[in-house]
Amino acid sequence: MKFQVILFVGIFIFNVFCIDFGLAIPEWLRSPDGHEYLIETDKKYEWHEASSECRRRGLRLVEIENIHKSDALDTLLRKTFEDSLLDLWIGATDLEVTKEKNRPFYWSMTGKRMAFTNWSKGQPDNHKGKEHCVHIYSPYNLKWNDAPCTMKQGFICEERFTTK
Repeated sequence: MKFQVILFVGIFIFNVFCIDFGLAIPEWLRSPDGHEYLIETDKKYEWHEASSECRRRGLRLVEIENIHKSDALDTLLRKTFEDSLLDLWIGATDLEVTKEKNRPFYWSMTGKRMAFTNWSKGQPDNHKGKEHCVHIYSPYNLKWNDAPCTMKQGFICEERFTTK
């Protein structure tokens, strides 16, 4: 009897938490080019944590290799989040090996140097020599910004596909 009461209370608390407090569950969203992305909107992940969350699901942080993919993802984010655009980690880093302002960035899963970029004006700037990870930055119209990898925000995962 005692176990049943504890189980009932546990289930009740879980349901209240999930339903009433809106437990954020990442959801798959499809962009106009047909690719699907898992977008986590909770602002609680450092870049390395976001990367781990994607890998745990058999995915990777999104790698935006060309203008077509960038435009399709931009359209998806604007349509989905409209006036509440978010800062979201993507899968690029400078490998945290330099404090230089002008340094190469790489896609973390493939290790390829970024050939296409969508930087905000004046970026990447490696402010105070501590900005080594890349995110889509809402104040700059969803352009990219380098930021401290320890900053907490959401992220975008994708299946491990590549575009041409």
